[in-house]
Amino acid sequence: MDERGNPRTLPLQGRRCSLEALMRHVDASLKLEEVIRYLLRTQTARKVGTRYALNRRWIFLRGVSGSAHARSLRGLVGLLRTLEHNI
Repeated sequence: MDERGNPRTLPLQGRRCSLEALMRHVDASLKLEEVIRYLLRTQTARKVGTRYALNRRWIFLRGVSGSAHARSLRGLVGLLRTLEHNI
C-alpha cells in the first residue's frame, strides 16, 4: 500500500514486492504466466509500463479449478455439518 492506502504497482518478477513473490507466498505450484494472464483477462490487474496495478481489492474466481474448488467444498461441508448438528 502507498501512503494513501492504495495498492502499489508491482513488477512481475523479483524476490520481494513483486507479483511473483506474492504468488509464491500463496501457492508455490502456481505458474506465473497463467496467473498474470488470468488477472489481466478478468481485469483484476492492468499493466502500467513494466509494472502491474490492481483494479480492485478482490479477485473474480469463476471458472477456476483446483484449490478454489477445494475451498468451496470445505465451506459446503462445514455448512452441512452445522445444519446437521442443528437438526
